[in-house]
Amino acid sequence: MRPLRLAIIGCGNWGEKLARNVAALPHLEFSIACDRDAGRARDVGARHGARRTTADPGDALDPRELDAAVIATPARTHEALVRAALDSGLHVLCEKPLALSAARGAELLERARVGRTCLAVDHTELHSGPFRRLAALVADGAVGALRSVELIHVTRLPGPADVDAVWDLAPHDFAILEALGAGDPAELDATAAGPDSATLAVRYAGGLRAEIRLARGAAERRRSIEVRGTLGVVRAEGFRPGDVVRFRRGNGGGVWKVDGGTDDGAEPLHRLLEDFSNRIRAAPAPAEPVRDGPRIRAGSPPAAHAAELRILRAVETASRAVAARSAGYGAICASSS
Repeated sequence: MRPLRLAIIGCGNWGEKLARNVAALPHLEFSIACDRDAGRARDVGARHGARRTTADPGDALDPRELDAAVIATPARTHEALVRAALDSGLHVLCEKPLALSAARGAELLERARVGRTCLAVDHTELHSGPFRRLAALVADGAVGALRSVELIHVTRLPGPADVDAVWDLAPHDFAILEALGAGDPAELDATAAGPDSATLAVRYAGGLRAEIRLARGAAERRRSIEVRGTLGVVRAEGFRPGDVVRFRRGNGGGVWKVDGGTDDGAEPLHRLLEDFSNRIRAAPAPAEPVRDGPRIRAGSPPAAHAAELRILRAVETASRAVAARSAGYGAICASSS
């Protein structure tokens, strides 16, 4: 079985991490390194064994050379690049967010469905060892029925200028909530907001409540999740290798125990790319490329597409609520449906 041939479009910090992991997987081939800075594309390509480099994304989306494209460019460029790759008949892995509106994301997901191509989004933290251990405890019923989730997502990085803190950070948090089975928010309130910080209060139809605290450009990094249920609490102090997952029975205090689950130590991006390649191998043969795009028609979306659309709707609703709060309109309660 020949390796899957990948182009990486965007060779910045994250793009190079992806390139390093692609190069380390024998069933993937780093075929094309693309960046608008031709020198950067050449440097990353040389370090990680790309077959060729280019500064032109159009030149990097040739289905005769590739099976898939990995998009690691600024958020405002995702939609056009994903559409071009899908319309060339390529499978796509895109950095979050997939698009800067739920409607545009839905159109991309439908293009992938019609074209029988795999479209995945890089929700890296879902593939981390600590989150996988925490999710396994929740799935096994260790905390009982879920009652609340607290997510703290504070970074020292200033973040990209083309998106606010919600579009920059919250896709990770709503992806985590989706992975825990939360579904569509019934109500979302921005209780504090600014261009680089926000606190979101989210209520779900089943009674689950979540608080998401976001900030970028902070003095120190903080990343944690605490999940409370009817039987106990589970907490992860981050999603990096070696970060600890703790569990406690009951909700009135008691002794925290360190989860003893095993972790193979694999980098989350390694697992993400493994998952992406497995999805490609399992997918039906893509439809013939149509340069003007496939005719979009109604149909049942794959489960992964439905989940991604719920994430986009939640982020979009949160961003609107934060903008309204920042403008001084008071608390905003909005359904994401």
